[in-house]
Amino acid sequence: MGKADRMLLLAVASVAAFIAGSWAMDYALLIMIAGLLATLVMRLRKTHAELGATSPSPHGEGKGSGG
Repeated sequence: MGKADRMLLLAVASVAAFIAGSWAMDYALLIMIAGLLATLVMRLRKTHAELGATSPSPHGEGKGSGG
């Protein structure tokens, strides 16, 4: 969840909280936490894939080992 997404959610939740009560902010927080976790998982997977593609094998097997 990017910064723009969080700000849009906060704006909508603020209006909803003004109209319907503070419970709207509680739900907005839950949505933000879910977005944070989804973003964290996506970034970790991307980082893991990039590191796995560039790091040498611990046993010397793979690209450029010459063996």
